[in-house]
Amino acid sequence: MKKYNGKRATALFLTSALIATTILSGCGKKNVDYMDEDGKKGKSEGGSLSARLGIPESYEGDLAVGKSGLKSIQISDSDIVVPDKDSMSVVYYTANDMDNEYKKNIAETFFDKSAGIYLYDWEKPYKGDIEAEIEIYQGLIDDATKSGDTESLEWYNEYINSLKQQLTEAADEREGAGDYSGDEYIGSVGKNQFMLSFMNASEGLGSYFDISLYPDTSSLKYKPYEGASAAYYYDGEYADDEEMENSSNKCSMTSDEAVEMAADFLHKCGIDDIVNTGVSDLVWEYDDSSYNILAMENDGYVVTFSRSVDGVAPYTGTTYMLEYLWDDNVFYDAAYETYKISVDDNGILEASCYDFLKPTGDKDENVELMSWEKILEALETAVSDFYAENKTSYSSITFNDVRLSYYRIADGETYKYIPVWVFAECEESEGELDEEYPIQLIMLDAVTGELIDLKDVLPAEEYSFEDEYIDDDTNMDDDFSIDDTDDDSMISDEDIDLGEPDVDFDIEDDSDIEDDSNLDSDLDLDDEL
Repeated sequence: MKKYNGKRATALFLTSALIATTILSGCGKKNVDYMDEDGKKGKSEGGSLSARLGIPESYEGDLAVGKSGLKSIQISDSDIVVPDKDSMSVVYYTANDMDNEYKKNIAETFFDKSAGIYLYDWEKPYKGDIEAEIEIYQGLIDDATKSGDTESLEWYNEYINSLKQQLTEAADEREGAGDYSGDEYIGSVGKNQFMLSFMNASEGLGSYFDISLYPDTSSLKYKPYEGASAAYYYDGEYADDEEMENSSNKCSMTSDEAVEMAADFLHKCGIDDIVNTGVSDLVWEYDDSSYNILAMENDGYVVTFSRSVDGVAPYTGTTYMLEYLWDDNVFYDAAYETYKISVDDNGILEASCYDFLKPTGDKDENVELMSWEKILEALETAVSDFYAENKTSYSSITFNDVRLSYYRIADGETYKYIPVWVFAECEESEGELDEEYPIQLIMLDAVTGELIDLKDVLPAEEYSFEDEYIDDDTNMDDDFSIDDTDDDSMISDEDIDLGEPDVDFDIEDDSDIEDDSNLDSDLDLDDEL
């Protein structure tokens, strides 16, 4: 096996470009009729919220297009998600400032305090750390020399020379953690060294902490493999190797025990209002010096938690695919509170915790929610008004992910999670909806029925690509070049034979083609070009 090279990456890029072209060309969903006996909605069942509000388990129906400019608007969801609760609340929070006491608690919960906890200084690192990293890279040089990998050898030598230069100004002794006013710390757990990093947002949301092996090249030392020059670990959810999906996990723990270990760690860190939203295998990959994969195995688990609002995980669909947020100068980030913990038989291996908020203790309990019938009435108005003002390249919309949930909105200097109705359209792949990446999203306040404009409630950051942000010394014509001598880095005619296009456009009738090729069709791309 070999890692994806330039040809594979470029092929994937071309595939992504074709998909993007389809999205922007105005494709709508095919018209599908799954009406029940009454022609509108399915059987109503579920918890007391469902019964009290008249929420069906499934729903099929059309919405009036109004002044939206769309050809059709539908709801088609066979499994409407409703919290298994008697009521819902509005819960208030304030931004987590991650003060010194917060950082001290996290550090002394994770590290072996008796082995010492030290401040990490990027400007003046500890001499012993640099020497250890030189030793690791010297081993990589030896492997590259044996394999004749001159390209890697050149890079490793350059990097070691830079490390040796840093040695001349490195600190002879580590500095203790002190009052925890710093942001990066080094410590030990057993025989392994880790870095704990904090990011404290100066304003708004963005505070998080991260735990990882230190240095990051020490993963092979943590988990040696004969003949390997490097080891990597990652969330099995993102592995595209079918063999790994069906492989057993070498970890002696069960997935339930892994969740318990991760939750206990967060509890000791003072983080309790969380709910488990997923567990996946921790994949280890071992490579030689030329980045050929020698072996892969599942050993450990990646446990994911979300902020819990009265025991319910808030809606966390990402916003990157929503056209109306594609502003030339503003980036909108949903900034969800998630906690991802990697564990194995040694304990906590890695953590990435976006602990943005802390509860104020204030709560409006058992708020009055609108009935399903009233929400549908509000939805028709909201959809018509929204798409009249925010044009989409899609000609038709089918909301296939419908749920009653919680969502975070700003409330002056504080924040609150409120009950919301989510009406999203998601792409379907292999019979499953990609609920994480909605391509259309309408959100209604479940109490008032008012449309929630994401531009008003999402953290926004202005950016620009104006000339002043480009270094005056940068000359792309002179300094930028592509070395095409390595056939692994470029696509040639011999590398890819496209043959007949593997793209099917199923056009049901001529009326589906309007203006600039608004195709009411599905694009079917194979995984490989």
